[in-house]
Amino acid sequence: MLQTLRLHEETTYIDDDTSDPVFVKYAQRMFWVLFITERAYALQRNRPIRLQETLKLPNVDPTSSDAEILRGFLDLISLFRPFGQEFITQWNTPTSSTSTDFANLFRLQYLLKHSLPNLSNHSQVQQADLLISRQWLKIVVWKLCASKRVLSTANSEDVMSLHYPASIARDIVMVSQLLPTQAFEANGIGIIEKVFDVGCSLADLLSLVPLEYQGSTMDVGVIDTLMETVKIVGTRFGGSYRHLDILVDKASGCLLMNVDRSLPAVDHNESDNIEEI
Repeated sequence: MLQTLRLHEETTYIDDDTSDPVFVKYAQRMFWVLFITERAYALQRNRPIRLQETLKLPNVDPTSSDAEILRGFLDLISLFRPFGQEFITQWNTPTSSTSTDFANLFRLQYLLKHSLPNLSNHSQVQQADLLISRQWLKIVVWKLCASKRVLSTANSEDVMSLHYPASIARDIVMVSQLLPTQAFEANGIGIIEKVFDVGCSLADLLSLVPLEYQGSTMDVGVIDTLMETVKIVGTRFGGSYRHLDILVDKASGCLLMNVDRSLPAVDHNESDNIEEI
């Protein structure tokens, strides 16, 4: 409908019939809300996108009552702007790695890592949305990196490391401890799905990485981080049983697998001696 009404075109807002400043302000904001929503939905459900970056960003009037809210909105736009047609196409139909993939994906992870330098003036609801969205987008990029096999075995702080989900999940746990539950609940089910995605990625990683490598390449207490992520999904934000059951199953599998890996191998000679006794 937005495209039918041509609200995605700058020329629409300079016509005489649509020159009302109130209409222009809210129509343009609606475009950017849909711009973010479409990209998030496309990444979650493997769908194509139609809206491109065709409008100028909203202007912030420092004297207006919604200036602070709008600044947070602009920060959210900045997180999703790099996820354009090219990335979405690669995400939906993964292909083999090319010579430019590492540089492009590294640049995107670097942008995300250094985004949102100052959130102190934003509301706690916006802080929760921005911080969790950023961590989730890091996981999205990490998944694409994994599918293209461009990850290294460096420590978990390295944005191109196989073990990066350990660092991402740890930061989510920290955010959940610093901000009140109400700030997360105000963002609805979408924020649970993002935390769930991060938790599943960490669980998948733990199920793949041999125990002897975890201590040197991932954060200490990474299993604890996974358990905290399960707790967030299960007890914060109203809970979501569908998501909780899946994540609990994955986490339980990781616990059993890591316990099994840590047990010493059975000495068959000793077993025979015990049986004789």
